[in-house]
Amino acid sequence: AIWHWGESSREGSEHTVNDNQYPMELQLFHYNTKYLDYETASLNSDGLAAVSVFYQISATNNTAIDSLLTPIGTLEEEVLNMGVEFEVPLTDSVDSLAALLPQGGLQLWDNYYYYSGSQTLPRNQTAFDDAKDCTEPMLWIVYEKAIPISEAQMTPFRRLLSAANDIDGADPPCVHNFRPAHQLYYANDT
Repeated sequence: AIWHWGESSREGSEHTVNDNQYPMELQLFHYNTKYLDYETASLNSDGLAAVSVFYQISATNNTAIDSLLTPIGTLEEEVLNMGVEFEVPLTDSVDSLAALLPQGGLQLWDNYYYYSGSQTLPRNQTAFDDAKDCTEPMLWIVYEKAIPISEAQMTPFRRLLSAANDIDGADPPCVHNFRPAHQLYYANDT
């Protein structure tokens, strides 16, 4: 799971709908189990899929995601103290996974978009610079159904951006951790 967010609620998602960007986007990456591992699957045209869900600003806190915010505070402290890259450990309990999805989960009848595109990170890099080495194709499924989140709940994520900026001499791992929208590519374009 990778989250992308911005410094304000006007930016953050990598995908847009009708040219509207959301304040945060969650991307859940999957690989075809007929391959040994994620890396092997990434070398095959039917190997990877990503499910993407937006967060939308709500007037009230979303209590379903409160459990995700505690580790974010710990990460802020780690970033300030060590300036290291980190992962958010996710358990496979139903409650933990449910916190990653919109209320009621994702259903077959929910509106979504899908397309063949690239991974968001280059294969041999960890920086969010450009897409020149991003592996294609990745099947992207982008849901319209959004997860509510309050401005107060966005604050811990944004503090990570500030903490990353405060690291002396290190590349901040969380600054602008979303790519700008790219031009649409059509197979028939010449």
